Amino acid sequence: MMGRRHVTMSSAATQKFPKRLNLPSELWDLVIDHLCADIRSLKMCSLVCKAWSRRTEPHLFNTLSYSYSNYNAPDAEDLAAFLSASPRIAQHIHTLRYSRWINFTLSTLVRILLCLRNICNLELDRVRIVDEPDVLVHGHHLCSPHPPLGHLDTFSLLCCKPTDSIAIFHLLDMFTSIARLTLHGSTVSMNRTMMLNEVSEVYPTRLAVDTLSTENLPWQFLSSMVHRQSTMARSVTSLRLRLPSNVYGYYPPPAIGAVLDILQSLQHFQFGPLTDAGLRTVIAQGHALGQMNLHRCKRLQIVEFTLPTLLRAIALRELLHVITTLPLPASVRELRLSFVGHVPRCCAPPERQALLEYFLWAELDNRMLEMPSRVHFRFAIAEVRDDQKRFREWEYVDSFRTFCTTTLPGVTESRRLSVLTEVPVSANAVPGCPCPQCCRGSKLEECD
Repeated sequence: MMGRRHVTMSSAATQKFPKRLNLPSELWDLVIDHLCADIRSLKMCSLVCKAWSRRTEPHLFNTLSYSYSNYNAPDAEDLAAFLSASPRIAQHIHTLRYSRWINFTLSTLVRILLCLRNICNLELDRVRIVDEPDVLVHGHHLCSPHPPLGHLDTFSLLCCKPTDSIAIFHLLDMFTSIARLTLHGSTVSMNRTMMLNEVSEVYPTRLAVDTLSTENLPWQFLSSMVHRQSTMARSVTSLRLRLPSNVYGYYPPPAIGAVLDILQSLQHFQFGPLTDAGLRTVIAQGHALGQMNLHRCKRLQIVEFTLPTLLRAIALRELLHVITTLPLPASVRELRLSFVGHVPRCCAPPERQALLEYFLWAELDNRMLEMPSRVHFRFAIAEVRDDQKRFREWEYVDSFRTFCTTTLPGVTESRRLSVLTEVPVSANAVPGCPCPQCCRGSKLEECD
């Protein structure tokens, strides 16, 4: 009797208080979205039960950061073994960041990436791939027995000296497409690029890239990566060449023209930032920019030159004069001059030159008006490396706007000139983030 009475009470309790309470999916989403900003609370919730764990893990393991500053972090081999043994966790990792002089072999990095089938963002910052070049060329890496990993939103290789050129090609060949590929100058070992002519079979031919940004890359590496037989020759729509200190040291205009001629779908070309010495070279040898053959890029819509911040008014006028004489294709819709970091502190020329400068600016204004009416002129901030509010000080913004509208009245009245109308994008912006600090395009007047 006692046993039977116990069963009856238990059944009644089960009917009144079910063991699992199925919350509506909308309520789960609301709670998780509220907790995402509080990682500590999210971790605690993941320990409550399997239902909580299943819903919090995608947020907890979305980003994997691995840095030398993480003293308790496992080495690369241990991390590869852990991810291989934990596919449930690995499937949630969308962003992988390696930084701060971590050493690993290419085979170890490949093992890690093969575990991350849903990876979207890969950032290697100041890391070392220690494989010897002979192993990279003649070893099993060349065969690439693994299937491609698919698409990446961003792939950044920043200051990864002394990574070998061939190792980078192997990494790139692991993916079928990359939306934004960034290669920093010291990524490529200077003394290894001479091998590229002998190992053309390692060139990444199947990789499609939308936006390609380079800085201080040896020209041989760039030209080897972008060639007529490559998928990149058909896929790149935006090319950003950030120059070394010697403006034409690695990127002579005729060589740039040869690469631009290969890029069949190019719509945006950014050149710079020009140093003071480079700016003087461009002004003195204005015909040199014409050797880039921009007029042969039949789909080109935006031509952008990045300039030094400490730019004098006379230098700005002379550069504009050179740019407005460039032969451009009929597809171009915008000529953009962008500044890195600060609003330019342009001011009126000295009084003894004021009259001459007045006529020279008037001549430039007329030249800009004579360009096809479809071409719009824009001054913008390329990126900032500090608090954005510093670069939105009305004193400097208004001063530069007044300077431009005063010296270029004709193109201003024709509504073909825009001066600092967009919020500058932070150098630390999170790709894809919609907030005003990370997204270009918000009007400057609307900012706090």
